[in-house]
Amino acid sequence: MMYPRLLSLLVATFILFPVGSVATNAGQRKTKPIKPPPPAPTKAAKPVVAQPELLSSAAEKEILAEINLARTNPAQYLSYLEAFKPYYHGKEIKYADGSTLVTNEGVSALEEAIKFVRALTPLPPLELRKGLVLGARDHVNDLVKTGQSGHRGSDGSIVEDRLNRYGSWSDSVGEDIVYQRRKAREDVIALIIDDGVKSRGHRKNIFKSDFHVIGLALSPPAKSPPMCVITFAGGFADKGTIGAPLTAPQKF
Repeated sequence: MMYPRLLSLLVATFILFPVGSVATNAGQRKTKPIKPPPPAPTKAAKPVVAQPELLSSAAEKEILAEINLARTNPAQYLSYLEAFKPYYHGKEIKYADGSTLVTNEGVSALEEAIKFVRALTPLPPLELRKGLVLGARDHVNDLVKTGQSGHRGSDGSIVEDRLNRYGSWSDSVGEDIVYQRRKAREDVIALIIDDGVKSRGHRKNIFKSDFHVIGLALSPPAKSPPMCVITFAGGFADKGTIGAPLTAPQKF
C-alpha cells in the first residue's frame, strides 16, 4: 500500500492493517517566524506511567506522558491545540525555532482536531508492556538499519508478528511511526491533528478506548533523522505470564 506524505514531520499509522501516513518536519528551512502568544498557564496533570523503567530514555518517557495526558485530560490538551493556531500561516507551520513545515490541509485539520478533542471524555492512561516496547524497538532498529519506511519490516513482519515474538495480544493492535521527531508535545499534537490522513488513524490510536497497553522506542541518539515507533494493543500478556485470550482483531 502506498503511504501519502506531506512535505514535513513524517508519521505513519497502523490500526490492525496499514491505513495511511502523515508527514511533518522533513525538509525544514529556516525562517523568521512571528512568535504566537504563549498558551494560558494550566496546571499540569500527572498521568500514570506504569513501569517507566521499561523505557530506555527520558525522551521516551516524555512521549508516553504526553500521550497519557491527552487521554486522561483532553480538556488540558485542547488548550495546547488552541494555542497552536498562531503557528499556521496558510499551509505552513512556522515554529519558534525558525523551522517551517508544509502541511496538506492547513489550519482546517487543526480546527477539526479541536472539535474532536472538545467532545472527548477522559480515558484511562495506557500502561507499558515489555513485549510492546520490544516489538517497537525491533521495528525502529530495522528502519534505521535499512533506511526504509512503513510498517512492514525487512523480514516481511507486520506489527502483529513483532508483538507475537514476545507474547500474545488481545482485541486489536495499532502502530504509529514518527519518522522525524520534534519535542514530545509537538509530536503528539501532530499525531492528533493527523494532517493529510483521511482516516485520522494516528488520532484514533491515541484515543481508542479499547486500547489499554502501549510500547514505544526511539531510534539510537546518534542516528538521524530521529524516529519513534509506538505500538498499541487492547491487552498484552508477555511470555511467561497469563493474560486475556487472543480475540479476532477489529477492522477499520
